Amino acid sequence: MPLSNNVIGCINFIAVLLSLPVIGAGIWLAMGTVNSCVKILQWPIIILGILILLVGLAGFIGGLWRITWLLGVYLIAMLVLIVLLGVLIGFTYMVTIKGSGHPEPSRAYLEYSLQDFSGYLRQRVEKADKWDRIRTCLSTTNICPELNQRFSMAMDFFNAHLSPIQSGCCKPPTKCGFTFVNPTYWINTINGSSDMDCLQWSNVQNNLCYSCDSCKAGLLANLKIDWLKADISLLLALNGLTIVYIIGCCPFRNSKTEGCINFIALLLSIPVISAGIWLTVGTVKSCVTLLQWPIIILGILILLVGLAGLIGGFWRIAWLLVVYLIAMLVLIVLLSVLIGFIYMVTMKGSGHPEPSRAYLEYSLQDFSGYLRQKVQKSYKWDRISTCLSATNICPELNQTFTIAQDFFNAPLSPIQSGCCKPPTKCGFQFISPTNWIGAINMSADMDCLQWSNVENTLCYWCDSCKAGLLANLKVDWLKADIVLLSALIGLITVYIIGCCAYRNTKTEDIFRKYKQGYSYT
Repeated sequence: MPLSNNVIGCINFIAVLLSLPVIGAGIWLAMGTVNSCVKILQWPIIILGILILLVGLAGFIGGLWRITWLLGVYLIAMLVLIVLLGVLIGFTYMVTIKGSGHPEPSRAYLEYSLQDFSGYLRQRVEKADKWDRIRTCLSTTNICPELNQRFSMAMDFFNAHLSPIQSGCCKPPTKCGFTFVNPTYWINTINGSSDMDCLQWSNVQNNLCYSCDSCKAGLLANLKIDWLKADISLLLALNGLTIVYIIGCCPFRNSKTEGCINFIALLLSIPVISAGIWLTVGTVKSCVTLLQWPIIILGILILLVGLAGLIGGFWRIAWLLVVYLIAMLVLIVLLSVLIGFIYMVTMKGSGHPEPSRAYLEYSLQDFSGYLRQKVQKSYKWDRISTCLSATNICPELNQTFTIAQDFFNAPLSPIQSGCCKPPTKCGFQFISPTNWIGAINMSADMDCLQWSNVENTLCYWCDSCKAGLLANLKVDWLKADIVLLSALIGLITVYIIGCCAYRNTKTEDIFRKYKQGYSYT
């Protein structure tokens, strides 16, 4: 039976609602202190969001009043907009994939290099006419002056986690060796560096380092963070629009739309199962079985319930559709709880820099209690450490690095930083990445005492190794959480539409039976 006007209108109205996060992402990018000085991505996103709103509204009107030509326009225009939104998301990701800060000795904040960023972003700030307008805008903000109100002591400032724009624009680069007076006032040394950024630094508050490449790099680092956040919002909207579009096409193809709708729920089990399988694939992930099977089992249940809904929809098995609606609601709740749980246990825990090291060190106490419990029990960690020692994670470092400075400048993974070498605080002397000479008066720190140059031992029993493993898990779990969140939004959308279609079908069945009974009388 074809969907009623109300259900088709309801489906297309969701497309109207999905324009809001797109428009909201564009407005959010335009409102920030830094973003307001750089108008690159805001208006394309806002314009695209408004077009999605208008096209979705056309589909809503066409669905309610069965205006066939308007529904045809909606389907063609929405397909074009979905493709454009997909291209924009891919473009944003590609231009922001490069560029990150690097630590400096005795500094908590990071320094940024313009050459680390993509060519497209560099072009936005390297041209003099464009940067002149941007730097004028930045110099009128409160980004740098507020540092003088927060920090008066040099050590407090050096230990501060500055934003990229503050690190790049409000102070001279650390390599210049200037003497701190206050955050925006530094004394130049007699033999100053010939680096252009050092020469361009000025204690004049409207100049500072706004003309430096480090400022341009700091601005791009700020943009990168904000653009990636906006990209996630756009990706979620794209997933929703794609699902709504597929459902919107169903009435034009066959009358058994409940089956078509429920088939999408079946398809949405695939990213959930894939996320679980992905967490089992990999050298480190294969050693820890915490989250994989719950996700895989949940995905299989969604697959089975979606299959039940598909059969019930196509063959009009009312009781099976009721089972589908109840079971899918339970699974949606369970998936929501799982997503929230993953986010909560991965909120805490990050690396901290060490002097003259590019890699980060990790502390077990920084992570959530739940994650710590998974590695602190001896019988659990014994199995994990045995698995890790059998991998090629640490031996491959010996093939890559032979010189100490190259190793110290290497961006090691958390597991390599925590398990393959002793903690930097131990003060051991480098021989090779997995061979270190300890000082005579070794630190009493347990990790330093547990370090061994034996290849199967190294620091696999250290707390730093446990912390490195948790840091690796945190990154992978958060990636999986984004996939699960996208699937959840799709399932909720399909579920709501399925409820509308089922209620409408029941109403039409009752009305048809009433008409049949009336005709007999």
